[in-house]
Amino acid sequence: MFGIGSGLSLIALIGHLVPAPSFAPVVASLIGLGGGVDYALFIVTRFREALRAGRSESAVVTAFSTAGRAVLFAGTTVIIAVLGLLLRQPLMNGVAVAAAVTVACVLAGSLTLLPALLGFAGTRLAKRSRLTRRTRGGEAEPSRSVSTRVGAKPAGSARRVPLAERWVGGMQRRPVFAAAASAAVILALAAPVLAIHLNLPDESTQPPDTMGYQSYQTMAEGFAPGSTRR
Repeated sequence: MFGIGSGLSLIALIGHLVPAPSFAPVVASLIGLGGGVDYALFIVTRFREALRAGRSESAVVTAFSTAGRAVLFAGTTVIIAVLGLLLRQPLMNGVAVAAAVTVACVLAGSLTLLPALLGFAGTRLAKRSRLTRRTRGGEAEPSRSVSTRVGAKPAGSARRVPLAERWVGGMQRRPVFAAAASAAVILALAAPVLAIHLNLPDESTQPPDTMGYQSYQTMAEGFAPGSTRR
């Protein structure tokens, strides 16, 4: 939220140089919120794993030397991607700049403010959630201490493999099939982009019985279709 607030403040200032439509802050907030939650969860997860592995003194360093690098790369990629909207349509230039600025603020907050907040939290994030997982026998799973190694199995209980772990294991066992299937799905979803035509809407999109459409039809008959968009 700190990064999004900073980004929206900068959008108001940059709007004097690069005018943006009224919906630009909404789009920028959506992209920044999605990226910010993802980046924060990734770093905090690595931080908690380091705490549970007994590395309480270097947990922040471990989290940012692993997840921090991935977050920096992912955030930079998102910024470059949204800047790809530049020079497409003049209306979208402001949206591209607004989204890029907001993501940059969220990224900066994840790499600077979040480590400080983790330092204040200390080892409290290593505690298990109140929503205690239940074993197959119906008994509560015993909680692990901070010094317990990640992956250690509690005595006398069978480890239940999560769905995400089983899914990733299947992808690793059949990497060629997984890559081909995912590429086919992505290409199928992206195929309509080959026939897309970008332009601003005009009266031609209105119902035929409206005055706006009739005026468009008159202009198109007298000055050729598309003359109202010039």
